[in-house]
Amino acid sequence: MNSSNPQLEALFPIIQEKLQGKYIVLEGLDGSGKTTLKDSLETKLTNTFSVREPGSTDFGESIRNILLSSPFKLQSLTEFFLFMASRNELLNQKVIPALKENKIVISDRSYISSYAYQAYPAQISVDYFNQTVEQIYATTKIDLIIYVDVPYKVGLDRSSAVRDKDNMEAKGDSFYAQTEAGYKQYLDNFKSTATRIENLAYLDSNTRGFVELYKNDKGTYLAVLNAEQSFTTVYLTLVQTLASLEF
Repeated sequence: MNSSNPQLEALFPIIQEKLQGKYIVLEGLDGSGKTTLKDSLETKLTNTFSVREPGSTDFGESIRNILLSSPFKLQSLTEFFLFMASRNELLNQKVIPALKENKIVISDRSYISSYAYQAYPAQISVDYFNQTVEQIYATTKIDLIIYVDVPYKVGLDRSSAVRDKDNMEAKGDSFYAQTEAGYKQYLDNFKSTATRIENLAYLDSNTRGFVELYKNDKGTYLAVLNAEQSFTTVYLTLVQTLASLEF
């Protein structure tokens, strides 16, 4: 997104400095706008390393094709294992080396998607899920989770207007209602053990009500963006929030 707002443009050098060597993920339901936000942010920053899940390795892209486009009707537990296998390879092949080079790693989705899309609907044990995540992320952590929040029906309407349905999107309303509930449970669990951050320095009166920011004891931030607003407002809220972070 190109902006002619000098005050907004002035925030990008601040964000650039704060995010060096940080691991950022964007999360949300299909059609939330997270990928467009990610792409817009990356046009304004340098020294970034962009990834998507599943994908961004040869193995991961093969898994992505199986999950999203193959004729096989897979069980949620099978999907869960495939996603986690792809994630483990991505982390070790790409993400950790990029962080060691002090790059800003920006990921479209993360293990949180696996909780919402597979673990929660399939009633996979939370303990088992957490143990798997801890094994994969044993040597690194996500610094910032950006959750782009829209009701699932809004997201599906948006995504169906711009592309054909993939295997995930074809699962229908009941699946997406469960997925939305899975995200809510994950976010509620995060918030329950985190501190709410108030008085963000760069938010203004037009954006202050459109984001909630939390930080847990591991130093991971969670920013929940109200994405039912216009894209311009959501993007402005995101940029102002990023400039306000203190690592």
